[in-house]
Amino acid sequence: MFAVGILALGAFCWVIFSRPVAAQAKTLTWKIDPACKNYNPTPQRWCDFFQTQIHLGESNDAFDQWNVTAEAPGVVTDVSCKTTGAGEFHFLQYKEANKPQVVPGQHYGNIGVCRGWINGGDANIEITVTYK
Repeated sequence: MFAVGILALGAFCWVIFSRPVAAQAKTLTWKIDPACKNYNPTPQRWCDFFQTQIHLGESNDAFDQWNVTAEAPGVVTDVSCKTTGAGEFHFLQYKEANKPQVVPGQHYGNIGVCRGWINGGDANIEITVTYK
């Protein structure tokens, strides 16, 4: 998109072009219980919880999988995933995080995704999607 202006001085007229106007990045943030409790599906937000009870690494604890997905009204350029409680972690961490952690999520077109594992607890997962 270009901004255009016309400058008229006397009998002469000039057309002035400015530099392209960059689209401003926008964000949307969604907080949801990783077990999808009290979740009402919408076309723009999905929460999936799978009772897998699998063992990861050297842990003797059984973990369940969570997936949080948000659709943006434009092309997604960045996704961040924040775990906010004990017993939950993003799948890229490969270990339990007992404090809030922010890790990159994944994006495909206008979709942002956070995935991870939980062993007890129900502190919110926060997904922040940046789009243009």
